[in-house]
Amino acid sequence: MFLRILDRLEEILIASLIAGATLLIFVAVVQRYAVGVPFLYDIFYDINLTWAKAPFTITYGLQVIAKTNDIDDLEDVGGSALTAGNCLGTDAAYALRGGPYCPVYKLPRVAYHSLSAEIQATKDFSFTIGVANIFNKKPPLVSTVGSPITGGAFGQVPLLGSYYDYIGRRVFVTARAKLGGLLGL
Repeated sequence: MFLRILDRLEEILIASLIAGATLLIFVAVVQRYAVGVPFLYDIFYDINLTWAKAPFTITYGLQVIAKTNDIDDLEDVGGSALTAGNCLGTDAAYALRGGPYCPVYKLPRVAYHSLSAEIQATKDFSFTIGVANIFNKKPPLVSTVGSPITGGAFGQVPLLGSYYDYIGRRVFVTARAKLGGLLGL
């Protein structure tokens, strides 16, 4: 009898994990394609799914930055100095690089995934551990020379006004305490 109960619990656990993984994949796929639709971008830009069953909470986060094509900005900056391949054929480009400079003006869609788990140890104390940017996705390279990007850059990633993750994968740990409850106040 006891072994049958354990078998049943195992089946329920495996079925729940498969169902959760399937739901997570479905939400990620829907979000990834919905971000490409302009009027849906604000709705599907950032999704957090949370499963909570006292005292545990598991949170999955997905942040998607839509692709972009800034050829219009490049044409405004380059004007008549643009070559047929959208390169800047200016005197400065020839002096610095020995030929035309071809800036990157198309950026791909980028997705950052995160996962965290929290345990509420007591009513006044909780502990969280998680991983941000699980797949260690690097920001795309952008051109800063000959472009209207201002404020400097970190390598070829603009420092101001960027949604990209500069740091890469990282593990975080958090401990929260309500001091009033712990101190008996």
